[in-house]
Amino acid sequence: MLKKIEITYTQYTIESTPEEQEILIAQLVDVGFEGFEETDTALHACITNKQLFETKEEIKALLEQKIYTTELIKNKNWNEEWEKSFEPVTVDDKIIVRATFHIPQPQYEYEIIIQPKMSFGTGHHATTEQMMRMMLELTFEDKKVFDFGCGTGILSILASKLKADYVYAIDCEDWTIDNAKDNATVNECNNVQFDYSTLIEVTNCDIVLANINKNVLVEYGGKISETIVNKGFLLTSGYYSNDAETIEKIYEINGFIKIKNTVKDEWNCHLFQKL
Repeated sequence: MLKKIEITYTQYTIESTPEEQEILIAQLVDVGFEGFEETDTALHACITNKQLFETKEEIKALLEQKIYTTELIKNKNWNEEWEKSFEPVTVDDKIIVRATFHIPQPQYEYEIIIQPKMSFGTGHHATTEQMMRMMLELTFEDKKVFDFGCGTGILSILASKLKADYVYAIDCEDWTIDNAKDNATVNECNNVQFDYSTLIEVTNCDIVLANINKNVLVEYGGKISETIVNKGFLLTSGYYSNDAETIEKIYEINGFIKIKNTVKDEWNCHLFQKL
């Protein structure tokens, strides 16, 4: 009798910075990887052994310049494992980000329900937390909002719940857009539009949210400036504290003044205002 094979996944641990991981995830999704965990020094990426067999040469070429290790993983109920470890995120006793399987907690003024896929966009990251906290300091009511690099849509959904008039959000990953649309539906946010795009084509925004990364924020500084009305606000995060000065200089050049910045776990968050 043949012995039952229990191992069905291979996990790659790829040495990388947080900025590199965003690009890596996009590339690995294209060759069949299904689950990711991001850390400050490495990306953990899982792929079924069946898919690995079919795309092994593509993966090898993709990671040719990378340092990585592989590990065979026993088959698990991944949803069950994720549910055991995922706890709701709370911000200043006002916001709670929870999954559908968590018990509702109506004592929070703003409740965001998410259905994260591929262990991405749960709201636990220090950048997302700081962005949400900073958003509480602004008036969103009747405002036009642009979310640049929306991921699973948490910030867009919060903007809607803060009574924004309209929220337009884009991301360069089609699977995150699908997830964001699902999350907006669950949260009954009907004034949010999500699009798969790398182009900024929106104008006359009162508030822009950009929780992305340093390189993109530097590259798109001028274009972001063109989207915001005078006296409008820009919230940025997704970069380390040692990059804060670079971000400040770029946006000062493009017509902004710094109102405030915060730091958590070496991650920085800025609030700018357009002059």
